[in-house]
Amino acid sequence: MRQPSPKPCQHLQPKWLFFCCKNANMSDVFGGSGPSGGPTLLSQPILLCLMQQLGAVLGLSKENDLKTELDWLQEIALTLDTSNESIQRHVPSVLQQLVANINAKMSQGDPFLRRPLQMLLQVIRGMQ
Repeated sequence: MRQPSPKPCQHLQPKWLFFCCKNANMSDVFGGSGPSGGPTLLSQPILLCLMQQLGAVLGLSKENDLKTELDWLQEIALTLDTSNESIQRHVPSVLQQLVANINAKMSQGDPFLRRPLQMLLQVIRGMQ
């Protein structure tokens, strides 16, 4: 059976994405994803879709939105199961796009973002 791709999320407007991420309690959404907890509230396709959308607009947001964006990307990267059959074939292209966008943001030279971007990049490299 063919699984749907995360394409429906491609049409989500960044302002609504930021609104949802800023107003959601990350511990409620991701709290169960640790070794002692239950599964995350979001499916693997939705997590990949969020990663794709947040990565696509990385750095286009205001500074306070960027911190939220990086927090969500970090948590998604730690939670995403790249071997999940429903997302497996889409993961490489999403990660490739995200790495390119992180590198582009790092090349802008903002010293306050360098460390969080490097940390995120290391997590993503571990997923590839």
